[in-house]
Amino acid sequence: MNRRMKRPNRQPPPALDVEVVELFQDEPQLLAIADAVAATQRRRSRRSLKLPSLAAAVAAVASLALFLVVSDRSSLVDDALAAVGSGRILHTVIVSEVEREQIVDVQSGRSRPLEVRVEAWFDEETGRLRVRTSRDGGLVTDALATTDELDFERVGLDPTARFFVTGYRSALLSGDTREAEGSVLVFNRQQLATRVNLGENAKPVRFRSSGAAETASSSWRVLDIRGQALVPGTFDVPARGNYATGGNVVRQRDVTVSAASRALGGVAVWSGRSVAGLALRRIEAHILERQLSRGGTARRNGLEVSYGNPRRFVLLRQAARPDPAYGYAEGRYTLSFAPIPLPGEAAISAPSAQDAGGSWRAQLRSGDVFLTALASSRELLLDAIRSLRPIP
Repeated sequence: MNRRMKRPNRQPPPALDVEVVELFQDEPQLLAIADAVAATQRRRSRRSLKLPSLAAAVAAVASLALFLVVSDRSSLVDDALAAVGSGRILHTVIVSEVEREQIVDVQSGRSRPLEVRVEAWFDEETGRLRVRTSRDGGLVTDALATTDELDFERVGLDPTARFFVTGYRSALLSGDTREAEGSVLVFNRQQLATRVNLGENAKPVRFRSSGAAETASSSWRVLDIRGQALVPGTFDVPARGNYATGGNVVRQRDVTVSAASRALGGVAVWSGRSVAGLALRRIEAHILERQLSRGGTARRNGLEVSYGNPRRFVLLRQAARPDPAYGYAEGRYTLSFAPIPLPGEAAISAPSAQDAGGSWRAQLRSGDVFLTALASSRELLLDAIRSLRPIP
């Protein structure tokens, strides 16, 4: 018996060469396509037929594979993919508002949202991600790491934003999507959905977790997203200086009003002997210690002035420089990694929903000190920082 007849699946069609049959013997549908392609070609000699038949068959199968991938996606998803482009580096610029925090004019009480702007470059081949984060118009981080190593909370990316800047395009490509009234739902590996609203030419304009309500702080506006070529310098990040990684109060003692006035070189402030009906409770002098990123520690003086009782209270914590022991991140930013407000303004944060009985917080400059004020209500907080003055 002819050895070719021993193949378990089928005989080679007369128009096909053995190489083609061997290539597609486990794919009968693709073998049929290759057969049809070969049948349209003119036979000249066996040698001249082999390469054209094989090449044509492979080309036909490649076309079919592309058709199968594309047919799994809707036309809207295809348009969304085309709007991003195909460059190796996914460049994204997104903007949102910091939850529960505002910048407040101390005297008038007028407030504006604290905006966070993130620019990211993601290399889909290596997994490297560079993130430049600005808050309230000031650059606060410029970080580079792989997606497994980057501190996403520090650079201001919540889980939904993290997925968008690294996984939006790959989800469109893989078909992990669903159309939803002018938007697409894209799914991550855990099958959690992100709703992406599409604008003109299917470009993304806003996104949020599909389970979150539409609020300014729960959604992100998309200013730009596109694939681009790898440009030299894209992943060159300037070295960070020697910054504080943490801090705490290592020593404290009660002091008199006259001693408090000298504790910080004569620049300490308070709200008087009472504020909003709350009497002065105590004044403590603190020794603050901060840990440094390049090793070692450093110390400076601090002061805490307290009013009221555990239920209605005001605390004023201050030092001559912003200190992590009093909530200044890295010794140069507010607790939410925003630039320290200009004189006359304060960064005010509300308690979280999980901490309904927690403190309202204000961080601001007052004279020559950097102050963190805590209070049991927003009204008490504003009363306290509006009445700040030097300790006599």
